[in-house]
Amino acid sequence: MIEIPDFLRQILYKRGIKKESEIKKFLFPNLNDIIEPNRIINIEEASKEILNSIKKGEKIFVYGDGDIDGIGGVFFIIKFLKERNVNFNYYLTHRLDDYEIDENFVNYLLSENYKIIILIDCGISSYKFLKKCSENNIKVIVIDHHQTDIENLPKGHIYIHPFFNSIKSDFSATTLSFKLFQNLMSNYPSLSFKDYISIVGLSILSENLNLTGENRIFAKEMLKDLKYSNIKGLNFLVSKYLNKEFLEIEDVKTKINPKLNSPGRFGKPEITLNLFLEEKEKEIERLLKEIEQLDKKRYELTQKIIKDIEERKEFEFRFLVFENLPESLCGIIASRLTEKFGLPFFIASKKGKILKGSIRAPEDYDLYTKMKKIKDKFLSLGGHKTAIGFKFSAEVEDEIKEYWKSMKIEKKQDDKYFDIVFNIEDIKPEIFEYLNLLKPYGKGNNPPVFLSRNVFLKKIKKGDQEKYWVKKNVIFECEFSNSKKPEEGKKDIFYTPEIKEIDGYYKISLKIKNFQ
Repeated sequence: MIEIPDFLRQILYKRGIKKESEIKKFLFPNLNDIIEPNRIINIEEASKEILNSIKKGEKIFVYGDGDIDGIGGVFFIIKFLKERNVNFNYYLTHRLDDYEIDENFVNYLLSENYKIIILIDCGISSYKFLKKCSENNIKVIVIDHHQTDIENLPKGHIYIHPFFNSIKSDFSATTLSFKLFQNLMSNYPSLSFKDYISIVGLSILSENLNLTGENRIFAKEMLKDLKYSNIKGLNFLVSKYLNKEFLEIEDVKTKINPKLNSPGRFGKPEITLNLFLEEKEKEIERLLKEIEQLDKKRYELTQKIIKDIEERKEFEFRFLVFENLPESLCGIIASRLTEKFGLPFFIASKKGKILKGSIRAPEDYDLYTKMKKIKDKFLSLGGHKTAIGFKFSAEVEDEIKEYWKSMKIEKKQDDKYFDIVFNIEDIKPEIFEYLNLLKPYGKGNNPPVFLSRNVFLKKIKKGDQEKYWVKKNVIFECEFSNSKKPEEGKKDIFYTPEIKEIDGYYKISLKIKNFQ
């Protein structure tokens, strides 16, 4: 095992990773360290319920959200049911559906004689639906991770949810479904669960979860295995769009996940599920072509709408309502604006007298708690701390807008954060071997920020090109992570060292976050 240098220990210590055992687990994550399924509350009970239902010859219905997290979870449950030749059916929601499950769906389940339904990445706040299932003796297994009021949940159903677990982990719905899948398939030792890790990793990135603990293990394994996945459709997709040796988190977040989510935004999430399940190359190529077309449509629409928004003058309060905007794009638009401005955005599509849409916020906000105070104004409202879906009547639009405007929003100031004070003359190629152990970077595990004091910053112009260099016994080219650029002279700089490949050559560059 690599000897851990002092500077790396200092970075980890600043992030609260102090014990030797914690340091080793963080730097050298291993699949053997993931949480055993039977440690997750209600996994055993859900397994018994499903196996008992199969033994009785009952039909099973699987109902999942139509984004990557829901589709990934449905994939695992369907794969198990197919292995056992179970009589089942499924439905994937999409961005044109309401957030809550309609209680009248129970009538369909009764008419088709379903005794059990498995909800994935949805349903935890569909109290009326759950209550009606209880009244009609339909057993529900809810696998979800969205916010909810536990006290409102009807008794008698099985809830697999982080709220019920003492284990401190930021689970995705796909992760919880994977663990149920592991438990159900424990009698099949020939099955290699490692073949399916990539889908768990994709869900974690899709949900923007913290890349710490178990999520870090799944994400790191995904980056290693994604190009060689035994899920044929996924392998084809990645090979087509990521032609590089070593994958990074941003590669997956920008090149793969948007494509997998695009079908659901246009009411066709089953395309992505079929891509995961399909084995025939000709059919996979057809599915990839459909995904490519829908993703192109998604991209062009989103770019046009965001450009139109940024040209507006009146979005001071970040509460934007559009007539007949494709509501499936509200979440993307809100996310992009939040990333750009570091503030919450409320984006709604108005069709007739109904408004539907999404709210997004930076990771340090708890918007769900704030919006829950006026939950009675909404026809449906649910999600996470920083990502909420909603539906409300035009009659209460002004009331909701006034409440939104009244909320105190403070932009987080973390420009002066740093992990370690470092001399730039000590930045040498060999330190990157250790810095790479901190990867993958993402939410909860950002690239380390170095602080170097009294370095000289020099601006060089070549024609129309403007470059900056920093100097203190050594010289490095640098770039800035925002548009703010300094005058020449001595500065304290906050930065992340990087290695860049240019025409087959590698050079060290400093990405400056701030200066003073």
